[in-house]
Amino acid sequence: MFSDNPYIPLKKIAVLASGTSAILAGTAMLVLPGPGLATILLGLAILGTEFAWAKRLFDKITEVLLCLLHKAQDAYRQGKKRWSK
Repeated sequence: MFSDNPYIPLKKIAVLASGTSAILAGTAMLVLPGPGLATILLGLAILGTEFAWAKRLFDKITEVLLCLLHKAQDAYRQGKKRWSK
């Protein structure tokens, strides 16, 4: 059933537990003081080391966040040009 390495299931369980804990803590930090979104992304990154669905979700969320960052930078630059005339 398992490969020759008996630690594979233990690693998967540890990754699942730590990643889920980070996501739950990040969710709590959305309403409590703390870096909620960063902690949720950390949890997804941890889960992504063992689970393909978590890696795809992490990649999609970071893609959206980078797109929003670029849009905000462009809007800032446009506003700065507008006021410098």
